[in-house]
Amino acid sequence: MNTPPTGNLLRDTHKMFAVHAQFKPNMTVKVEAGNFLSSGAIVEFPGATSQAITAPSAPATKKFVLFYISANAQLRVLESPAVANNPVLPTVLPETVPLAFAAVKFGDTSISDDMIFDLRPLFVVGSKVPLHTEIDMQSRGTPDQHPITAITGLTQALAAKLTEADITSELDAKADSTGTAEDSFEIGEGGTGTPTSNKILKFNRGALGFAGIKINEAEDQLEYSVDGTNWTPLAAMTGTDFYTKAQSDDMLALKAGATALTDGLATKVSATALTDGLALKADASAMTDALALKATVISVTDGLALKANASALADKADAATALVKNTISGSFTTNDGKTITVVDGQITAIA
Repeated sequence: MNTPPTGNLLRDTHKMFAVHAQFKPNMTVKVEAGNFLSSGAIVEFPGATSQAITAPSAPATKKFVLFYISANAQLRVLESPAVANNPVLPTVLPETVPLAFAAVKFGDTSISDDMIFDLRPLFVVGSKVPLHTEIDMQSRGTPDQHPITAITGLTQALAAKLTEADITSELDAKADSTGTAEDSFEIGEGGTGTPTSNKILKFNRGALGFAGIKINEAEDQLEYSVDGTNWTPLAAMTGTDFYTKAQSDDMLALKAGATALTDGLATKVSATALTDGLALKADASAMTDALALKATVISVTDGLALKANASALADKADAATALVKNTISGSFTTNDGKTITVVDGQITAIA
């Protein structure tokens, strides 16, 4: 690398890195020798033959093939995708020396000079200065061989970022998912100009949707909803919609009194029950009187009937007595073993 460059290369820069078809064309190209500067040092390229290029496999397609020199003086190839029309030239990589590109189409079996397009006039040949040193390019896999200072502006950009302590402090200033210790909470913080979008404070109610309070910017009013669909202006609320603390306290006291009154009345006889009871009592008195009267009537009736029966029975008894008196005589034994003597119907002795 540090040996004097070949004099002919410096005298005829037009030939440096020139890309040609092979003497007997095939799918490779020949690249002439050349040199370039890298970090103030001259890097020589001795010339080389490229790798074999493969033609597109699909009919009626073509692609571009870029030939370039890497920062460590190696011939490299970069190909674009094969397409039917207007293939795109591969992107030129940084810290490389692009030399030429070839247009290769389906069915090509060799690369000729008429297929090669020179790119060297687009660049200053012999003055390539990479951002990395040669040592960086040769030892990129070694730890600490690529410091952040090698990337322009990276140190400053990192210094401008928040530190872990800054992030922690910022997060501490935010509300937790369970609430905030602040006395106020601002929705739409930092907004400027005339607001156009509504802002809603939501309360999730599961299957019932959500309740919420909304600022309706179009109507310039606060609204509330219990279902998330129907919104009512807060200004439209009346005394039937809300009460003051004093009114709430009075209603609670009245409710307590009403409860006590209800409980008290529940222990008393209701007016209806009392009325029914009195009516029943009147009916009972009437029934008692009726029963007494009925008993009296029955007694009189039964007495009269008994009296009538008694008269008839007496008559019958007299007739029977007369009959017995004229026809019955003899001795009779009772169930208890006594003997009764009867003469012409008259009992004369009991032994």
